[in-house]
Amino acid sequence: MTEPLPIRRHRGVVRWHQGPWLLSARGPHIARSEDGGNSWTPLCTVPLPPSGRVRGAFRWSARLFRAQTHHIVAVGANDLVVVAHRMVYHYDLEAGRWTRPATPLCGSRPLAMCVTPEGRVYYGEYSGSRERAPRRVLVSDDAGRTWDVAWTIRGIRHIHGVFHDSWTDALWVTTGDDDHEAGLWCTTDRFATLDQVVGGSQRVRVVQPLFTAGAVYFGSDAPAERNGIQRLDRRSGRVEVVHPVDGPVFYGCQAGDWLFFSTVCEPSRVNTDRHAVVWGSPGGEWWLRVACFAKDWLSARLFQYGQVLFPAGPGGYPWLWLSPLGTEGDQTSLCYDISQWAAADRPREAGGSKAVARP
Repeated sequence: MTEPLPIRRHRGVVRWHQGPWLLSARGPHIARSEDGGNSWTPLCTVPLPPSGRVRGAFRWSARLFRAQTHHIVAVGANDLVVVAHRMVYHYDLEAGRWTRPATPLCGSRPLAMCVTPEGRVYYGEYSGSRERAPRRVLVSDDAGRTWDVAWTIRGIRHIHGVFHDSWTDALWVTTGDDDHEAGLWCTTDRFATLDQVVGGSQRVRVVQPLFTAGAVYFGSDAPAERNGIQRLDRRSGRVEVVHPVDGPVFYGCQAGDWLFFSTVCEPSRVNTDRHAVVWGSPGGEWWLRVACFAKDWLSARLFQYGQVLFPAGPGGYPWLWLSPLGTEGDQTSLCYDISQWAAADRPREAGGSKAVARP
């Protein structure tokens, strides 16, 4: 059986999905849809400095200089937090204006932004440099206008992300990159304390975890080792591989009971696949190959790895939005209808497989 086909396309990267409300970025320009992506209207333009406008003017130059609009998250009904050009911007939806001045980022750019139910925004300090300086978790209580330090982690290269677990109301932090730096951390008291749950190997070098009632799912981000989608059992603490994949895993998202992860074209001696693949599962039991995108001809080192991005936000079943980057269909968003993917007889079709533990 062939892979599912998208039912909708949008020229831009969908960065936020909340029911029928979508926000997308194309360069510095942000558009909004209130009908699930059937129609789009311009919303605002990020007030970049002249150098940012030049670098982000074209699709390829934006990739080369990492000059994209990296994140858009909604806080409540009236506030947007936007990350672009090494700055954090706040946009007031009700007033229709940007709050100035913007705040300089800590680090180069975060891999994820986290919004909690009470409206706090978190991100972790991420840097491509190899120095092991103390890395901080930043928090904002005013929708991104001002920022404070919530926690400092020492002896790691960088923080991959902060993520809210809606089942327990806990916050999880992922770190990397070497064996002793890699791990998943958890705080149940909003960073009064922070404890490492698992760590110490490339197997638990993680970017983005996903949460169910009984487990935490994640993909390993190990450039020099075989990778897999894994399950951390909440009760026993046991980690098992539930599905092998042919590349490191950066990003994931959820829609209803469905879990999704995407692999990255990060060339190495072990990981040679030149396709970014999206895997989906209804509850983590079996896995279906949803989409596959071939790496484009541009240098992965200069113009970014081939990968697939998912929007932040609570999503909106049965729709799955995703955006290829550095591959065919670069920076064009696709929408899939998950309800069409019946569970019956799928485990052996379209690249799917039963969940299998691996030593």
